[in-house]
Amino acid sequence: MTDGPDDGASDGPSDDERAEFATSLAELVRADPRVLAVEVRADEFALEVSLGDGKNLRLFLDNYFHETAELPPGEREVEVLRRVSAALRPTEAAPTWEAARARVLPVLRPQGFFRLDAVVASQKTPVVASQPFLPYVDLALVLDEPDRMSYVTVDDLGGWGVDPERALVQAVENAGRLPAPELDEETDLYTVEASDTYESSRLAIPGLLASFADRVAGRPIAIIPTRSRCVIAGDADPVALQALAEMAQEEYESSNRSLSPAVYTVDGAGEVVPLELPSDHPACNAVRLGHVKLALTEYANQKDTLDIVHEREGKDVFVASLTGVIRRDGLPLTWTMWGEDIDSLLPAADLVRFMFQGGDDEDGEDAEDAEDAEDRGPAPGFMVPFARVCAVLGAGFAPADGHRPRRYRVTSHPPPELLARLRDEAVEVDAFTPA
Repeated sequence: MTDGPDDGASDGPSDDERAEFATSLAELVRADPRVLAVEVRADEFALEVSLGDGKNLRLFLDNYFHETAELPPGEREVEVLRRVSAALRPTEAAPTWEAARARVLPVLRPQGFFRLDAVVASQKTPVVASQPFLPYVDLALVLDEPDRMSYVTVDDLGGWGVDPERALVQAVENAGRLPAPELDEETDLYTVEASDTYESSRLAIPGLLASFADRVAGRPIAIIPTRSRCVIAGDADPVALQALAEMAQEEYESSNRSLSPAVYTVDGAGEVVPLELPSDHPACNAVRLGHVKLALTEYANQKDTLDIVHEREGKDVFVASLTGVIRRDGLPLTWTMWGEDIDSLLPAADLVRFMFQGGDDEDGEDAEDAEDAEDRGPAPGFMVPFARVCAVLGAGFAPADGHRPRRYRVTSHPPPELLARLRDEAVEVDAFTPA
């Protein structure tokens, strides 16, 4: 993101450290009698494990590596082996809904969580039972076990003869029995300290966030920067609100189990929704930045997936990036590019930049190819608010089927008369006011 956080080199583990960890773990896993063979996939920091029952398992090692890094030698190997052994154990599938219903729980995951690994692995994997919960965040179902969780698939629900809605109702009912957030008197924040791996899941419990209305100052707000973090407060103090927004982004960016850098609240019906603030609110830019960062991450992950799929299938479709920019006044915005005569999938954004092939754009600069133009930034040319593009083009600019987050399929610019109307809607970035 332009003028955003430093993306320079970090002080994280080296490639050699990761390679040594993967090699050492592979040797330990090979000693498991359930294992026939193990292959280190260095490019994905993963192990490909062939089991004696004929199944293959891909173990992605980031979580094992980071979450045991502080343990002393010896203890680290024991903890990693304990967790790997649980992963290798056959899933304790519940044969009936009656056997499963007490164990099913909701979990929140980034929207692309179930998509990229399966695509990269070139494997047909069971479809996890999930549905949208918040923008870029999905709610999935798991079966809880003492030392792990296993995701409930669409096939599982079919085998149990239970519809997804009924399973979801049961899952959130079960989650309602988990320990509730408690006040931390040192910080005046309500937090979940259960260490049960379902901390963020509390936000999916109907009415839970709304129930804090009489315990916090202002509207109840919450952050879920990682799977194991849920913090609840009130929005009355702008300084504290900004600090909470910055906390969410810092924890999101530093965790290998990140979930969302955004701040959430409740609407009039008590449903959890993104927190939106008026442009003159002191914390507006900080809160908006969290939502922008989440959108940028999820659209980038989706683009990676679609690029892999299109290359594999020989499709020549340009998957446009969502690009972030921070204006001179500190307001974060997003934009995307609509190229002329380019078969494209556009993300939803604040602004659309129209680019012209074989000639000059509105500001007299020669058009470039799509990838270079995206890198150039939004300053030159013909920028239109995304909402106005939707309004002018109507049904001719609708979300394409099968894409989450949503994308819009275009093959050329709108007809001349509509393009002229869009030119009339053009705005300067620094003068644009988001809806």
